[in-house]
Amino acid sequence: MIETDIDLQPHNTLAISARSAHFARVQNLDQLREALTFARTQKLPILPLGGVAMLC
Repeated sequence: MIETDIDLQPHNTLAISARSAHFARVQNLDQLREALTFARTQKLPILPLGGVAMLC
């Protein structure tokens, strides 16, 4: 479920070229919990990406 070295260009409205060291696509609550646990144990920042143009 945790992917590494992911191109973020397809995931942003402005199609800005960027890469993510770690990336998780979650489909349910259990997968979200697993991804959050991974991030916490690795001391990684968490940035939710969704299907909206802007997150505030």
